[in-house]
Amino acid sequence: MKKYLLILFALFATVSLKAQTGIDNSDWGVGFDASYLSAYTNLKKQVSHPGFAISGIYNSYMPIVAEFQMGRLSGGGETPNVDLSGRYYSNNYEAFYLHGDFQLSSVVNYQYSDFWNAVKGIYVGTGFGFVFNNVKAQRHNQYIQNGPIGDTYGFTGKDHGISLAIPIRIGYEFKVWDSYNEETMAFTVGYTQNWAFGEGLSGYNDPHPPFKNLHTDQYGQITIGVRYYFVKNYLP
Repeated sequence: MKKYLLILFALFATVSLKAQTGIDNSDWGVGFDASYLSAYTNLKKQVSHPGFAISGIYNSYMPIVAEFQMGRLSGGGETPNVDLSGRYYSNNYEAFYLHGDFQLSSVVNYQYSDFWNAVKGIYVGTGFGFVFNNVKAQRHNQYIQNGPIGDTYGFTGKDHGISLAIPIRIGYEFKVWDSYNEETMAFTVGYTQNWAFGEGLSGYNDPHPPFKNLHTDQYGQITIGVRYYFVKNYLP
């Protein structure tokens, strides 16, 4: 594992060094994103909500991004037809991520190809971060078929906690250039899957049995955003 991490770090460092020497490269920028997000937890029903993020960006050629998110995740339901156990939660979370985006335009020669020019804006990325959970959850049994009314077995967990998270990102960036051939703005559309380790997103620790712990907590985001770069225009 350490070997692969070193290879990945070397690749990022090489491309970043190339970016620093590019004439169409902006050093710093800010970004604003709106998203439509939904969690994947051990409750069957999930509800989608809007979210937003602000970010600081280093290097438009291969962006290194510090991102702060705010949003809401929720799921489950109080009636048995929605959730057999009557569990439901709402998580007004905040998150901080540090991630890098590898853009196709950094490795392909698109100047003389209509195809590569059309797809040059595709990017993939990853990084790491932390989700700060603020959960309100239903904490006791309501149905006699599941056990004594008011029993808390299977309904316990944490209302507040921090989850280590890994984002997997893919999207497309539309760049806007000025007369000095420097990138001044960019518009992005993309999708991010955030893997949040532990049981913090829903606030339930899901003992087995009787509950099925099917996968790692995660949430997905469809995002649109705008980035503004502080360019340096020099007169000849």
